[in-house]
Amino acid sequence: MKLFQKIVSFALLFCLMLPMAACGNKPVAPNSTSTATTAPTTTPTTTPITQPTAPTTQTSGSISFGKTASHLAAHTVTPGKTVTYSISVTNNGSQSKTVTVTDQIPQVAEYVSGCNQVSGSQMIWSISLNASETKTVTYTLRAKDSEDYLGKAFDGVATVDGKEAPCHKIYVERTLGNVDQRLMETAIDAFRQYTALEGIGLLKMIWNVAISKSVSYNDDKGNVMTAAQILKFIYTGEGNIGGSSGSGEEVATAAVDFTRAVIPTIFGGKGVTAAQTAKFNGVQATAVYTADLMSGDAIFVQESESDATGKIYIYNGKRLFELGKGVIDVDTQAILNTLPNAYRYAGLRFSFVIANRKDFVEDRVD
Repeated sequence: MKLFQKIVSFALLFCLMLPMAACGNKPVAPNSTSTATTAPTTTPTTTPITQPTAPTTQTSGSISFGKTASHLAAHTVTPGKTVTYSISVTNNGSQSKTVTVTDQIPQVAEYVSGCNQVSGSQMIWSISLNASETKTVTYTLRAKDSEDYLGKAFDGVATVDGKEAPCHKIYVERTLGNVDQRLMETAIDAFRQYTALEGIGLLKMIWNVAISKSVSYNDDKGNVMTAAQILKFIYTGEGNIGGSSGSGEEVATAAVDFTRAVIPTIFGGKGVTAAQTAKFNGVQATAVYTADLMSGDAIFVQESESDATGKIYIYNGKRLFELGKGVIDVDTQAILNTLPNAYRYAGLRFSFVIANRKDFVEDRVD
């Protein structure tokens, strides 16, 4: 069955990429008489921006330091894969000094390399620094290859002479592998001239064609929800996604299932409260960069509280596209720049972490 799903996905993509004369009519939405026409396009006028890598610098007397990770805040790590950290320490004084650096191996990880003194879950370095000298220690940890740690974070806290060196959390999830991402990019391109669906319907079609799976965005009456309704649901629990009743335990269960099926990786907005963001596995971002995204990521945006529809953007590994009537070119940098000023937004990354999808992802090629 798994092999059949992959063959069907490839066949559908190949069919969509061929001229209509060679492959027949393109698919149309159920009960729709729409025909495919070329979607309007706008060539981006700016180069997509990337994430700065400078750590948050801390000081302790004449010593300054910071910790960085190979994965950015909105990235996820697959079980069995590695994350590399670096802690840089600078002596800003005029005298030589020796400092003690420690870091914790989080519960979700196991030690790989980079430290000569490992005691239980603690790594320890003694670093001698001349005046104005900087030294960096680099070490690698591996996410434990177990379903028990899915949804949990790399959250070890490093210290330099007892003062903490903060670094963002990185969550362990089974999400799209390299093959899945290439299929997603091809599916996005294939639907550039397909206007029979828009918004949520188009997103579901892209996901279904690329990876033979999609997430339910229907309410309890079978109606497709809007981006604004979905944002309201994941932030407040109000609504009835996936056929839930709209209140009580069923909604709470649906909210958990939904946020595990599509991980909120970046989120925020002027209308979002701290209590609403506490449940999310991701980062509340005051700025969003293309390096925070991976192919297939969908960004849901509600521009104002009165915006009942919202917009959806999808990332193809290089740039954003709006899912309107077809896949529409937009100015990537302009969209990213406006996100912090929106009422609500959330970046959703497809995850296979629900019971009936675990076996589907195990044999896929990374």
